[in-house]
Amino acid sequence: MFVRITPEQVTLIKELCLIEIENCARHIAENQAAASDVPWDRRGRIAQLYQNRGECLIDFLEQLELMRRV
Repeated sequence: MFVRITPEQVTLIKELCLIEIENCARHIAENQAAASDVPWDRRGRIAQLYQNRGECLIDFLEQLELMRRV
């Protein structure tokens, strides 16, 4: 099923994705600087989750741009 969205909605989606990508980067940085009482393997898993999330958002933005051109 296809849904037609306006250029304004595309712009809003892009802005929200960019904000969330920045949030992911901030969480990764905070996680790496976390207190040493948090085990590194747990911090590493959390950082990986945020990295994956950020990468998915970037992929989504790229796909959105491709769809917009069609």
